[in-house]
Amino acid sequence: MTFAQRFGSALNLNSHFHSLLLDGAFNAKTNTFHPAPSLQDEDVKEIVETTAHRVIRMLKRKGLFEQNEYDEFAEEQPVLAGMTSAFIIGLVSVGERAGQRDANGRSHYRRCIN
Repeated sequence: MTFAQRFGSALNLNSHFHSLLLDGAFNAKTNTFHPAPSLQDEDVKEIVETTAHRVIRMLKRKGLFEQNEYDEFAEEQPVLAGMTSAFIIGLVSVGERAGQRDANGRSHYRRCIN
């Protein structure tokens, strides 16, 4: 089960997901739970890169992906689209610090793939 949340408690843009997942498998015959091994950073990087590659390939195959395609979301919701873009590259989007690096100084995109 997954819930998409767009804002943090300070009403700042903080797009993220809350998910409830099993970290193993349950054997109903023996009534035993078998925990999965922990993921390492390299495992997560491989999953993200493989998923991105496959999603882009599928979108291209279905004719839904073009490099310079018109961005309907940015046209209809320019403020939210701008805030989302700033969040992804690690910039503060509003307030006195608008345009500056966020508090941790890192891109959220890089955090997902590194």
